[in-house]
Order: sequence, then structure tokens, then C-alpha cells
Amino acid sequence: MQALDAARALAAAGKTREARKRALPLLGEPALHVPALMLLHDLARREGDAAEALRLAARAARLAPESPRALGLYAMAQTDAGRHETALATARDALVRDADEILAAAAILLAACRLGRPQAARDTAVAVLAAAEPEAQLAPLAAQTLSALAGGGPCGVLLPTDGRDIGGRIVPARDAGGGPVQADLTAGGKRLARVAAFLPVGPAEAGLFAFRYAPCEPLPAGTEVAAVLAATGTPLFASPQIVTAPRTASPGPVRGAAKALPDGRIAGHLFDPARPLARQRVALVPEDDPDAAVTIAAADFDDNLLVRGYGDGSCAFSLPWPATPGAPCRRVHVLDAATRLPLAGSPVLAASPLATAAALARFSAWLRLAGDAPDAPPPLPADCRGPLLDLARAALAALAGEHAALAPEPETPGDIHA
Repeated sequence: MQALDAARALAAAGKTREARKRALPLLGEPALHVPALMLLHDLARREGDAAEALRLAARAARLAPESPRALGLYAMAQTDAGRHETALATARDALVRDADEILAAAAILLAACRLGRPQAARDTAVAVLAAAEPEAQLAPLAAQTLSALAGGGPCGVLLPTDGRDIGGRIVPARDAGGGPVQADLTAGGKRLARVAAFLPVGPAEAGLFAFRYAPCEPLPAGTEVAAVLAATGTPLFASPQIVTAPRTASPGPVRGAAKALPDGRIAGHLFDPARPLARQRVALVPEDDPDAAVTIAAADFDDNLLVRGYGDGSCAFSLPWPATPGAPCRRVHVLDAATRLPLAGSPVLAASPLATAAALARFSAWLRLAGDAPDAPPPLPADCRGPLLDLARAALAALAGEHAALAPEPETPGDIHA
């Protein structure tokens, strides 16, 4: 795994030749073969070698036919090689296994665009724009796809609803001017409200705006909610929606954990054995400002999770988390977004690297003083108590872990050879 990490680091630094030399010897190792193939495929794509990328991606998909990530890579390689029809089929196969596989979604959007058939990517474009956080790389092309289906005029997507909050995303006309686009909402055939989409959402290049409406009383499950553009009466994509009851329980024993890292990131994993190749979503809710919560997909690859049998290993997450202005750290609750159940280790104490270093320095200075007078240690300074003490201890534990990992293993009689 260290060799694969080294190859990835070289690739990230733009040293493609060195990365390839490190990755090639890993082919054939059971736990690393497919990840190495994926890395080599990515290197071939960067160098513009579509034929080699296609060959490598085909091998990965053949060896891991149930892996959404391998199929997504293969679909992208097929698209790059001009095989758009087969790319659509491969990408759809990947999305059946994992609706959040980003490479498969990208392949469908690109293939449909290059074929001049935006209708082939309609459902994918709707799913991309309806996501809690539209993917920066996909949202512009998804918006372009729906705009093409609308003939260049305004269009939108109605989001799924549990009856407590009704939302949607609007793509204005290409030559739009004036105020925000408005939509009329109905529930059970009766008018609810006229709403305006004025909240920017997703990457600026997508030109996407959101609306939200909260009924005075939650709509009962089974109610049909519809939305049309106020100016033309044109239904939004994915309209109507049927109100569904909120999911309150996980279908299986979901495994997840989270921790705050000294560099200011919150990292962890979330995996559902009942759906081993599905990507779970994680909600990060700051204790001091719940309205600033964000939701991300646990879809990053982690070698250790693969070795532990967590699906294809792509169930990790990592997100930089800013500290509260004027405060050294903030407590963040990390939850399964579907069930709102906390992950192991939640809540975590997130802080900037500067705050972590300062807390560690103050705590270390106190430890030195306490060591000089063990029978009568000085009181802990006021500026290193409560959350700051937790922060300093976490940083010390991380440092101890790093040193333990680097220390040589103790010799045993079996290790000594004449």
C-alpha cells in the first residue's frame, strides 16, 4: 500500500513517468491490482493516450465487474475513445450499482453531448442538479443538457420532498435578464405558492438558482407535489413528486467513524454492508451553527478500508472544516445523513492547524513545568482548558501515533539470523 500511495503522490505532483514506474510492479498483487490499473488508466488519460487508457480500463472492469468505480472509469475511457454508445451502456451499468458514481455520470453527460442526444442524459442531469451539493465538475454540463432539452429557455428540477420542505433548482434562459425565475407550486392539485429562485447553488459556471418553500403544516405522505414555470406553465423536470415519509432507520448495521485531524480536516468512513457498493452520505453539523451543516458523499478510496472488506474501499470522506471566527475550535457532529445517527467518534473537535499548534505549545509548556514539580504541579492555565485541552491531547495522540508507526519493530529471537 505504501508503494501505491507513493505512486499516487507522484501522479498528484505531475510526475507521470515516475508514477507509472511505481505502479506497474503492483499489477498482480491481489489487493492492489485493480487500484494500480485505475491509477495507470488515469496517467494514460492525462497524457492523451486514449487507446492505452481504454485498454487499462477494460482490464479493470473485467477484473472487477461489480465495481461501480471500475465501470465508471471504463465508461470514461470509452467516451474519450469516441465509443459513445457503448460508454452510455457501461455508465448506466455502473449507476445501477451506485447512483452516486461520479465518473459514470460524467461519461453519460459527455457521451450524450457528443452524440447530440441530450435526452439520453436527461435522468442523469436531473440527478446531478437535484443533489444536495451539485458536483462542481458535473453541474455545468447537466445544466447545459436540460437547457438543450428546453430549447434554450428556462427550466428546472423539482426535488424529492418529505412534505416539510419543498425545493427546486432553476436554470435561467441562456439570454436571461431581469429578475429571478418564478415557479408555481401545487399540492394535491391545489395551489400552494409562487416562489422565486434567487439563491445561487453549485458552481457559478452552472448558473443554477434554488428555491425553497416550507408549508405551514407538513404535507402527508402520498401527496402529489408539482411545480411549473410561472411564465410559461412548463413543468419542471422530475415534477410531480410524491411526498415520502422520512427514512428513520438504516436497512442494515451501517459502519462509520469520524475524527478531526490536526491539519483542520474532518475525515472518516461510512459503509453499509447491506449495500456494499452504494455510496453513503455524511452530514457534518457544527454545534454552534446547525444551519451551516453540509452533506458530502463517503466515496473516496482508502486502501485500508479495501483490505478490511469494506466493499471496493471507496467509502471514505475528508473535508477541510473552518474554525468559527474568533474561536480556536468548534465541535462538529458527524452523522449518517439518511438516518441522522452519529458516527463513532462524533462529535469531533475541529480546529485550524494554527490553533492546534498553539494549544499543543501551551499544553507542552505546562507539562514541562509539571514535570519539574511532580508533587506540586502548577494549575492548568485558563487558556488551555475545556475544548482546547481536548485539542492539545488529540494533537499529542496523533504525534505519538506517527512516531509509533515510524519506530522499528522490536527484535525477537526469530528475527536474528547468523
